[in-house]
Amino acid sequence: MAITQGSVADALASFLLTDTEANSTAEDNATGNSSGTFYCVYANNTSNKVATFVKVADNSNATSNQTVPDYVFYYPAGKVISYTVAGGTAYSAGLSFWATSTAASAATQVDPAVKTTVRILAT
Repeated sequence: MAITQGSVADALASFLLTDTEANSTAEDNATGNSSGTFYCVYANNTSNKVATFVKVADNSNATSNQTVPDYVFYYPAGKVISYTVAGGTAYSAGLSFWATSTAASAATQVDPAVKTTVRILAT
């Protein structure tokens, strides 16, 4: 089967944010922009024997034990998953994120047993 190759006129995103040691400490305003869009949240949870939750907040100064995330992405133990939002998800106050083994948001956040690699595609 033949493939075709085309050029991309416009870039989808400006940043590929990568945190190779994501934990329960929030990465505040990771893009440095007050507003933008994120398109994909990826995590490699293969080293963990428990689920990891990546939490994203539309907040430039998030505190993981206090800030209620706007989005929570579930990563089962031992899996690599990418969540993709075709049209993107807008943020208007800064993009912050953290990884935790705590499902609840209004509780003390616990670091994953093994730090997780998280990547977010954003503008």
